Amino acid sequence: MGIKFFEDDKIFKLDAKNTSYIISIVDEEKFIGHVYYGKKIIDENVNYLLRLEEPPYVPSKNNRDRVSFYDSFPMEYSTHGIGDFRETALAIKDFNGNTTCKLRYCSHKIYEGKKELKDLPATFGKNNECTSLEIT
Repeated sequence: MGIKFFEDDKIFKLDAKNTSYIISIVDEEKFIGHVYYGKKIIDENVNYLLRLEEPPYVPSKNNRDRVSFYDSFPMEYSTHGIGDFRETALAIKDFNGNTTCKLRYCSHKIYEGKKELKDLPATFGKNNECTSLEIT
């Protein structure tokens, strides 16, 4: 089990015993997208799963496709008002009354162990059995 970050492709791969979970940082605007969850796959280039070379293109390649991209790209953490019509995970209202929120990747940290989440659900593994990923 473990977490790997492929710097060149901006892909995070989280492996469990039998499954893989893949997250990618996409485009110059650094969108955080869900790529794959399923049967464990080998470490190789999985960019083809993103289908970024097909319409709708990422906004940096064709700004006219921006709305189509928002509508079809599976954000890792969906927010209200920016495409991705799945149930919203985060809804805000700023001081101007705007309710849209566009999350972007800033940095990440991979470390051994896990943080204690007092009074919140958490994994059952012991610190020496866990690796954690924090994306900000």
